[in-house]
Amino acid sequence: MSIIASYIKVNLLTRTRCINNKEFNSFIIITHNKTNLNNIINYFSDFQLLSSKRLDYNDWCFIFKLQNNKK
Repeated sequence: MSIIASYIKVNLLTRTRCINNKEFNSFIIITHNKTNLNNIINYFSDFQLLSSKRLDYNDWCFIFKLQNNKK
């Protein structure tokens, strides 16, 4: 994930939790400008997410595009 974050020029936070002797990892991408947000959109257009993550991403893209088209 850190290689991907560096490729699309964003910050990455990781979190590891242990629940009932199982390890769960979470990754959070942080960006602060439109250029990096466009990099994220381009990346996930080529390498699509799966399941509910894809649906969340689609909603996020919709809002991002609405904000960009706002004049």
